[in-house]
Amino acid sequence: MESAFGGNLSSYKAIYVGSHPPSNGRWESWLSFTSESPYPIRYSLKPLTELLDSDHFKGSDEATLNAKKARLVSFPFQFLPRDAMHPRY
Repeated sequence: MESAFGGNLSSYKAIYVGSHPPSNGRWESWLSFTSESPYPIRYSLKPLTELLDSDHFKGSDEATLNAKKARLVSFPFQFLPRDAMHPRY
């Protein structure tokens, strides 16, 4: 499949921030090069419910999105024991 796609490719442009991936494809090799051109990476974790908004689901009404959020939040509780959210140490 990849070769069929590659045969139809008319152009390719790669943009990298920090060091380029190594030609051997090994993460260990990439790790050794990153110290030469470090790039700060910042990330944070957010609840999945933040994805259920009109920016990500264009054309969905607010009531539908709110219902999906409520189901997403309550879903794990259907399968966990009652005290799973408050473990005893």
